[in-house]
Amino acid sequence: MKRNLFLLVVAALIVMLPLTGCQKEKDVLAVVNGEEMRREELEHRLALETFLNPNLDGDSVETEALLDQLIVEKLLLADGLAMDLSVDKEELKKFMEAVKSQLELFYGSGEDYEKALEEKGITEEDVENYGGNLLLIEDLYKMVTKHVTVGDAEVEAFYRENPDMFTVGERVKARHILVDEEELAEELLARAQEGEDFAQLAQEYSQDPGSQGAGGDLDYFPRGMMVEEFEEAAFGAKVGEIVGVVETIHGYHIIKVEDKKEKEILPLEGMEENIREYLLEGEKSSIFYTYLEDLKNSADIERF
Repeated sequence: MKRNLFLLVVAALIVMLPLTGCQKEKDVLAVVNGEEMRREELEHRLALETFLNPNLDGDSVETEALLDQLIVEKLLLADGLAMDLSVDKEELKKFMEAVKSQLELFYGSGEDYEKALEEKGITEEDVENYGGNLLLIEDLYKMVTKHVTVGDAEVEAFYRENPDMFTVGERVKARHILVDEEELAEELLARAQEGEDFAQLAQEYSQDPGSQGAGGDLDYFPRGMMVEEFEEAAFGAKVGEIVGVVETIHGYHIIKVEDKKEKEILPLEGMEENIREYLLEGEKSSIFYTYLEDLKNSADIERF
């Protein structure tokens, strides 16, 4: 999702912003434009972060970095409100429904979700406020970077200057049948080589859940994607050839090579929008980072 990408970008930018000072065991940790930030706020945010990210170990979180993040968020939210930005209630509702659905799935049930909230000492209102802040910062990001454009000439130049990014190596299109017993594999190899329908044999006998339903179809794959024994057999066979029995750590394979493609450079046509999006995100991130630095430098920040 684009929103997830945006949140990752903003998080990375926030971490990149150094704020001087040394955190001590005091109740007031910082004062930002006259507003005190207390230890209670930091601890509450840590509880919220570990609730929203259940795999996150709270003990591994650097409190100094978390305080940095809270300070920068305060600056961003204050600037967003100064620009009269506000969060659409319906958008926030949909966003929070998606978050709650994912967390209930992770925790196991709605009841376990509620129990986790209670154990962390937070409320659904806390979660909603957190989500609203994220959406407001996203709107601010859009506002700050809305003027960014990437022209056709920039897209073409990037394509010419980075050929390795658009080079696809040699590929093989193959089907396979995977079984646990070598004797069965030998039998199936003989039947396939005698003309029985390979796809049908794969659907009936293959134990590879990823390809069985598709008649063993693995589509095109490059070198380095499969285990060595499988790869050597597939790339070493001719188009239309059925080879085996190939033993790997997964079991015994019979492989049918259906097509091969040589190394090629993908044409610019069809890649323009991907390149444009890549360049846009890079330029927007750079501009937003500069904006964040300016915001920080113009703020009155005191840390204790």
